[in-house]
Amino acid sequence: MTLRTKLATTATVIVVLGASGVAIAQTTRSEERVTGPEAVNAEKAALKVVPDGRVVGVEIEDGGRQGWEVEVSKPDGRQLEVHLTPELNSDGIESDDNDANDDD
Repeated sequence: MTLRTKLATTATVIVVLGASGVAIAQTTRSEERVTGPEAVNAEKAALKVVPDGRVVGVEIEDGGRQGWEVEVSKPDGRQLEVHLTPELNSDGIESDDNDANDDD
């Protein structure tokens, strides 16, 4: 095996391992974006808490908590995370700057 072949093989292995690591990291995230009827219900519940907002995304709650995290954009540009229980009741609001926290 020539030096050129060895270098090419080594480079290929490094690229494949790097790509595999990224794929594993993405699939083992503790949060998971969701869609479908359950996500639509979570969106509606979040908009009851922040009626002037626009839903940006819905995730399954992480960190040992059960429920939903709905990302909402306000007309003034602020981003909020509306936390909902599994029953879709408000479990607090977190501002993008982490200064606001309501326990509705």
